[in-house]
Amino acid sequence: MEWARKHAALTPYDGLNEVEPADFVRWRELSLTYKLPTHLAARVTGARSMAFTLSGRNLALWTKYSGADPEINLIGRPAGPGLSASFANGIDAFGLPLARRYSFSARIGF
Repeated sequence: MEWARKHAALTPYDGLNEVEPADFVRWRELSLTYKLPTHLAARVTGARSMAFTLSGRNLALWTKYSGADPEINLIGRPAGPGLSASFANGIDAFGLPLARRYSFSARIGF
């Protein structure tokens, strides 16, 4: 028993029987768009309109949850209704937290 207690952290199943509050606030998405004035877009590219957008997803997470992410579980997010879609809810193991993503786009209208 002493050996098992000492080496409990070596198993991927350690802590699976624990329950803790998973309240969280997530800054899910932010998008900023700048539309060039019509006369400037026409002078630069000969276009009717031009706009630039900078956006980000999953920008911040505020939680006291000790796991990687309070929204993940063993099988990921369910794809549909039914028992198989939620069988492993609440098991925070082998999952990856939601990725942070940034993107930039340019729209040109002719």
